[in-house]
Amino acid sequence: MKNIAIILLLFLLLISCSNLNEKDKSEEYVSKNTYKVVEQKIEKKDTFYKLLIKYPKLVVSGNKKNNITDVFNTKVLSIINKKYSEYKGEALLQIKKEVESYTSNAIYELNISYKVYRNNNIISILLTTYEYSLGAHGRSLLNSINFDSKSNKFITLEELFYLDKNKHLDKLNKLLTENITDNETLFEPDIIINNKFSTFNITNEDIIFSFEPYEIAPYAAGIIDIKLSLSYLIDEGYLRYDNLFHK
Repeated sequence: MKNIAIILLLFLLLISCSNLNEKDKSEEYVSKNTYKVVEQKIEKKDTFYKLLIKYPKLVVSGNKKNNITDVFNTKVLSIINKKYSEYKGEALLQIKKEVESYTSNAIYELNISYKVYRNNNIISILLTTYEYSLGAHGRSLLNSINFDSKSNKFITLEELFYLDKNKHLDKLNKLLTENITDNETLFEPDIIINNKFSTFNITNEDIIFSFEPYEIAPYAAGIIDIKLSLSYLIDEGYLRYDNLFHK
């Protein structure tokens, strides 16, 4: 009876933090224009479960809503809600199986953080999700969002780069391989991405390609970032829409 009560209490606790619209008063970043990114935070912890979710919300001066903020925030929340729902379901199933014989000091974890980059009208976000389910180690997952606030559109890799021919993609893969700092850790000698690759961010100086553990190298290598100089990419004609970066 006591175990059933614990499970019910845990279930109610997890459900109570499912509202991912909670607001935190701290401001993470202010743009050069009228838009700013405000940090939203959800934090819960009990005997079995630790949850810390930080995610960005785009607001305009005066906290007014408009179509640009709505499009950006809807995209972010769709990612956050999906990650949270998937992990909550997985953790609950495991806890129900193990609660009677639970002896470890380890607890389930879900930690989502973000980093903001900026280039002219582009707001670039990297979301990092860390999940731990009592295994040998946790796992890190990446999602990036590149949003042009001027056109109110998200920027994909194949829209940004010339990738309509195999030679263009081969050229980009070669450039990535040449710019990795430690290519001895790679599973394969060359990095190979396709035109649907989505984990990249745009800064004032670079385009950063990010790879999750196990994606191109062993877990011990961690998250791998490869920076390609924005000025080089523009000068060499890699980019379709280099006018995005003209200030």
